[in-house]
Amino acid sequence: MMWAAGSGRGRRVADARRAPGAVSLVFAAAAIGSACGESTPPPPDETRTTDILMARNTGLTFLQQDRLAEAEAEFIRLTELAPGEASGHASLARVYLRGGDLELAESAIRSALAADPEDPDARLTLAAILEAQGDPERSRGELEQNADRHPEHARTLYALARLAVARGTAGAVRERTSYLSRLVAARRLPPARSRRRYGSPGDRRPRRRARRSRRSADTSS
Repeated sequence: MMWAAGSGRGRRVADARRAPGAVSLVFAAAAIGSACGESTPPPPDETRTTDILMARNTGLTFLQQDRLAEAEAEFIRLTELAPGEASGHASLARVYLRGGDLELAESAIRSALAADPEDPDARLTLAAILEAQGDPERSRGELEQNADRHPEHARTLYALARLAVARGTAGAVRERTSYLSRLVAARRLPPARSRRRYGSPGDRRPRRRARRSRRSADTSS
C-alpha cells in the first residue's frame, strides 16, 4: 500500500518532523538506466529485483533529503516487495525515528531484527529508539548486546561511552574511558585480510619484504 505525503501515515510523519531526535545516516543513490530499442519483456524475477532496487535507492535519496513522507512511501513499498529483507524495515524505522513517531519506529525495527537478528546497525537503531522513548537502561542493554556480538562496531562503542557519561555514576568516567579505548582499538585494527597480508603492527617482516621488492624493482628498471 502506498502512502502519499498528504494522507494517512505520511501526514503523521510530516507532522512529527518537529519532534527532537534524529539518527545521522549516510546514503548513496543509484541510477537505473533503460534499454533502447525493441526487446522482450524481462522475466518476473528480474522485474521484481529492479523494483526492489528502485524502491530502496529512491527511498534512501528521499530520506537523505529529509523528504520523510516520500521516503516512507518507498520503504513501505520495499517491505511489500521483499517482506523478509531486514533493510526495508530498518530504513522505515529510521524514517519514523527521524520524524518522531517512536511507536511505529519500534515496530518497524523489531520487524527488521526478526528478519536479521545479527544486523548491528538495526540493533543500534533500536537502542536509539529506546533512548528516545526515555528508557536509557533498555537502550544500554541493546548496545551491550551489540558490542558483545560485534566488538569492532565503532558506533555502538561510541553510543555506550555517551550513555556512560549521561548516567553520572561514580564509575561513569572509568566506564566511558573503557569504551573509548575499545573504540580507538577497533578503528586502528586493520581488516583480517589486511593483517594476513601485512602482518601485525609489531611484525617487521612484511615491511622488510616490501623494501626488498622496491629495491628489486629499482634494479630492474
